Amino acid sequence: MPIQAALHQVLGVVPPIAYVPPHLRQQQNDLRNKTLLQRAFNRKQKKYCSSNWATWNLRSGRNSGLQQALLDMRDIRIGFAFLTSTGFTRKKGDPYSDCVIHSKHFEGYDVIGTEANSEKQGGVAMAIYAPRGNGVIKPNYHLENVCRHGNNCMSCLYCTGI
Repeated sequence: MPIQAALHQVLGVVPPIAYVPPHLRQQQNDLRNKTLLQRAFNRKQKKYCSSNWATWNLRSGRNSGLQQALLDMRDIRIGFAFLTSTGFTRKKGDPYSDCVIHSKHFEGYDVIGTEANSEKQGGVAMAIYAPRGNGVIKPNYHLENVCRHGNNCMSCLYCTGI
Protein backbone atom coordinates (compact mmCIF):
# COMPACT_ATOMS: atom_id res chain seq x y z
CA MET A 1 0.00 0.00 0.00
CA PRO A 2 1.46 3.38 -0.93
CA ILE A 3 2.29 5.59 2.01
CA GLN A 4 -0.21 8.32 0.93
CA ALA A 5 -3.08 5.82 0.86
CA ALA A 6 -2.11 4.50 4.32
CA LEU A 7 -1.96 8.08 5.65
CA HIS A 8 -5.42 8.87 4.26
CA GLN A 9 -6.76 5.64 5.78
CA VAL A 10 -5.33 6.42 9.22
CA LEU A 11 -6.61 10.00 9.18
CA GLY A 12 -10.05 8.93 7.90
CA VAL A 13 -9.82 11.32 4.96
CA VAL A 14 -11.18 10.45 1.52
CA PRO A 15 -8.23 9.93 -0.77
CA PRO A 16 -8.01 11.72 -4.11
CA ILE A 17 -9.25 9.82 -7.15
CA ALA A 18 -5.74 8.66 -8.00
CA TYR A 19 -5.59 6.63 -4.77
CA VAL A 20 -9.00 5.01 -4.99
CA PRO A 21 -8.48 1.29 -5.40
CA PRO A 22 -9.32 0.02 -8.90
CA HIS A 23 -12.34 -2.04 -7.80
CA LEU A 24 -13.94 1.01 -6.12
CA ARG A 25 -13.17 3.14 -9.17
CA GLN A 26 -14.91 0.50 -11.31
CA GLN A 27 -17.96 0.63 -9.02
CA GLN A 28 -18.06 4.42 -9.31
CA ASN A 29 -17.85 4.22 -13.09
CA ASP A 30 -20.60 1.58 -13.21
CA LEU A 31 -22.84 3.73 -11.03
CA ARG A 32 -22.12 6.80 -13.17
CA ASN A 33 -22.94 4.83 -16.35
CA LYS A 34 -26.20 3.52 -14.86
CA THR A 35 -27.15 7.06 -13.83
CA LEU A 36 -26.44 8.38 -17.33
CA LEU A 37 -28.49 5.58 -18.89
CA GLN A 38 -31.38 6.30 -16.52
CA ARG A 39 -31.23 10.01 -17.37
CA ALA A 40 -31.28 9.20 -21.10
CA PHE A 41 -34.27 6.91 -20.54
CA ASN A 42 -36.07 9.62 -18.55
CA ARG A 43 -35.44 12.17 -21.33
CA LYS A 44 -36.79 9.71 -23.86
CA GLN A 45 -39.90 9.12 -21.75
CA LYS A 46 -40.56 12.87 -21.57
CA LYS A 47 -41.14 12.84 -25.33
CA TYR A 48 -44.26 10.79 -24.71
CA CYS A 49 -47.22 12.81 -23.57
CA SER A 50 -48.23 11.22 -20.31
CA SER A 51 -51.78 10.20 -19.55
CA ASN A 52 -52.37 13.04 -17.12
CA TRP A 53 -56.06 13.93 -17.00
CA ALA A 54 -57.67 17.30 -16.46
CA THR A 55 -61.00 19.07 -16.35
CA TRP A 56 -60.63 22.43 -18.04
CA ASN A 57 -63.31 25.11 -17.77
CA LEU A 58 -63.07 27.37 -20.81
CA ARG A 59 -64.31 30.91 -20.63
CA SER A 60 -65.27 30.34 -24.24
CA GLY A 61 -64.08 27.86 -26.83
CA ARG A 62 -64.85 30.33 -29.59
CA ASN A 63 -62.46 32.83 -31.20
CA SER A 64 -59.27 30.85 -30.48
CA GLY A 65 -60.23 30.11 -26.85
CA LEU A 66 -60.05 26.38 -27.60
CA GLN A 67 -56.69 26.71 -29.33
CA GLN A 68 -55.20 28.62 -26.40
CA ALA A 69 -56.44 25.99 -23.96
CA LEU A 70 -54.89 23.22 -26.09
CA LEU A 71 -51.55 25.05 -26.22
CA ASP A 72 -51.62 25.43 -22.43
CA MET A 73 -52.52 21.74 -22.01
CA ARG A 74 -49.59 20.76 -24.22
CA ASP A 75 -47.22 22.89 -22.11
CA ILE A 76 -48.28 21.22 -18.85
CA ARG A 77 -48.34 17.75 -20.46
CA ILE A 78 -52.05 16.92 -20.23
CA GLY A 79 -52.92 13.84 -22.27
CA PHE A 80 -56.71 13.80 -21.86
CA ALA A 81 -59.08 16.57 -20.81
CA PHE A 82 -62.76 17.24 -20.32
CA LEU A 83 -63.47 20.74 -21.58
CA THR A 84 -66.52 22.51 -20.16
CA SER A 85 -68.39 25.69 -21.13
CA THR A 86 -67.11 25.45 -24.68
CA GLY A 87 -69.91 27.42 -26.37
CA PHE A 88 -69.67 25.48 -29.64
CA THR A 89 -72.78 26.12 -31.77
CA ARG A 90 -73.92 25.34 -35.28
CA LYS A 91 -73.52 27.81 -38.12
CA LYS A 92 -76.40 30.26 -37.69
CA GLY A 93 -77.32 30.91 -41.31
CA ASP A 94 -77.26 27.28 -42.45
CA PRO A 95 -80.26 25.16 -41.32
CA TYR A 96 -78.65 22.07 -42.90
CA SER A 97 -75.42 22.35 -40.93
CA ASP A 98 -75.06 19.15 -38.96
CA CYS A 99 -71.71 19.82 -37.34
CA VAL A 100 -70.67 22.00 -34.48
CA ILE A 101 -68.12 24.68 -35.37
CA HIS A 102 -64.74 24.05 -33.68
CA SER A 103 -61.25 22.79 -34.45
CA LYS A 104 -61.21 19.01 -34.82
CA HIS A 105 -57.41 18.66 -34.61
CA PHE A 106 -54.92 21.23 -33.29
CA GLU A 107 -51.32 20.92 -32.06
CA GLY A 108 -51.55 17.15 -31.72
CA TYR A 109 -54.91 17.13 -29.90
CA ASP A 110 -58.11 15.62 -31.27
CA VAL A 111 -61.21 17.43 -30.03
CA ILE A 112 -64.74 16.00 -29.95
CA GLY A 113 -67.45 18.39 -28.80
CA THR A 114 -71.19 18.75 -28.30
CA GLU A 115 -73.45 21.57 -29.34
CA ALA A 116 -73.98 24.21 -26.67
CA ASN A 117 -77.29 25.83 -25.70
CA SER A 118 -75.91 29.18 -26.83
CA GLU A 119 -72.58 30.88 -27.54
CA LYS A 120 -72.30 31.92 -23.91
CA GLN A 121 -73.69 28.87 -22.13
CA GLY A 122 -73.02 25.14 -22.06
CA GLY A 123 -71.32 22.64 -24.26
CA VAL A 124 -68.68 20.08 -23.38
CA ALA A 125 -65.83 18.52 -25.29
CA MET A 126 -63.07 15.95 -24.89
CA ALA A 127 -59.51 16.57 -25.99
CA ILE A 128 -56.98 13.78 -26.31
CA TYR A 129 -53.35 13.98 -27.34
CA ALA A 130 -53.02 12.04 -30.60
CA PRO A 131 -50.22 13.43 -32.78
CA ARG A 132 -50.22 12.66 -36.49
CA GLY A 133 -47.45 12.28 -39.01
CA ASN A 134 -44.51 10.08 -39.86
CA GLY A 135 -41.86 9.53 -37.22
CA VAL A 136 -44.04 10.92 -34.42
CA ILE A 137 -44.03 8.98 -31.17
CA LYS A 138 -47.62 8.14 -30.39
CA PRO A 139 -48.91 7.79 -26.82
CA ASN A 140 -50.00 4.40 -25.52
CA TYR A 141 -53.67 5.34 -25.10
CA HIS A 142 -56.62 6.31 -27.30
CA LEU A 143 -60.38 6.92 -27.22
CA GLU A 144 -62.99 4.56 -28.58
CA ASN A 145 -66.76 4.65 -28.87
CA VAL A 146 -67.21 8.39 -28.28
CA CYS A 147 -70.92 9.21 -27.99
CA ARG A 148 -72.78 12.47 -27.52
CA HIS A 149 -75.84 12.25 -25.26
CA GLY A 150 -77.21 15.77 -25.54
CA ASN A 151 -75.77 19.24 -25.08
CA ASN A 152 -73.76 18.64 -21.92
CA CYS A 153 -73.18 14.90 -21.80
CA MET A 154 -70.61 12.68 -23.54
CA SER A 155 -69.21 9.21 -22.99
CA CYS A 156 -66.20 7.31 -24.28
CA LEU A 157 -63.98 4.33 -23.70
CA TYR A 158 -60.43 5.27 -22.74
CA CYS A 159 -58.10 2.46 -23.81
CA THR A 160 -54.56 2.22 -22.56
CA GLY A 161 -51.80 -0.29 -23.00
CA ILE A 162 -48.21 -0.73 -24.03
